[in-house]
Formats: sequence, C-alpha cells, structure tokens
Amino acid sequence: MENKELLDEVKAQLDETARRQTLWRDARTLESAESYIEQLEAQCRSMGQMLVLLSDPETVGQAKKDLG
Repeated sequence: MENKELLDEVKAQLDETARRQTLWRDARTLESAESYIEQLEAQCRSMGQMLVLLSDPETVGQAKKDLG
C-alpha cells in the first residue's frame, strides 16, 4: 500500500469514528431527555392526584379536623 492509500484509509476510519461518536452522544442526550420527561410526567400525575383530593370537600374537612 502506498502512503496515500494508507492516509485515505486512516482518514476514512477517523471519519467513521467521529460519526459513531456523534451518534452515541445523540443517543445519550435522547436517553437523558426521555428520563427527564418521565420524571415530569410522574410529577404531573402526583400533582393531579393532589388536586383531586383537594377538590373533595369531605377530604379537606377531614384534614382540617385532623390538623386542628
């Protein structure tokens, strides 16, 4: 193999490595975003459940009795 061929092969491998690193980094970013979205969804469900409880007059009345 000539030097030019070797250089071309090394350049192609470096380009492929850079492409794979970018794909890996993008995948990690997507995983982080999906995890964050799942956390937000869980918080929203929890807040929704609290709102349902707080909108029930009997529950609020019982809580006031228990507190005071």
